[in-house]
Amino acid sequence: MLEPTDIGAAVPVGKIRMTNSAPLLFTLARMKKIALGRDAFTKHKLNHHVLDIWYLYCEEISITDESTDAVANHSVMGKAQQTLKKLAFESFQLREVAASLGLSPSRFSKGYKTAYGETPIQFVTGLRLEKVKKLLAETKMTLDQISECCGYQNGFYLNRVFTKNVGITPLHYRKMHRV
Repeated sequence: MLEPTDIGAAVPVGKIRMTNSAPLLFTLARMKKIALGRDAFTKHKLNHHVLDIWYLYCEEISITDESTDAVANHSVMGKAQQTLKKLAFESFQLREVAASLGLSPSRFSKGYKTAYGETPIQFVTGLRLEKVKKLLAETKMTLDQISECCGYQNGFYLNRVFTKNVGITPLHYRKMHRV
């Protein structure tokens, strides 16, 4: 007889729900018909049907176990977010981050958006722009110097990104928020 430790941590505890209940109901109906017998053959058939239910369940969770996928996805996306925070102010390739997590770039972006509601690029841009705003308000650094500190190619590109996302130019922002 199998013990729960033989099967692993996937053994359900408590109530479970199966999306495809037709095969389950069919098996249960057959079990009710043969449950009255007490001979060895009847017990063998019942064991067969119990095992069939177990296989139905295993097949179901291997296809649609969203909770396990969500936990695994959350763990991977948590690592992704930490990696993005570390690399945000450097020049990096998103495909390299995805590869380090064992994902394709498109799967990484979709998974990240599902987990956090924004793409990895939007997340990094937000981090960078917060630092840009702080540097604009608190220092006299030029836009080229700030772009080097925040992971942008140059001041011209930073100006375009900042204006697009914040709605005003970096110079105007600096004038409004000067200490």
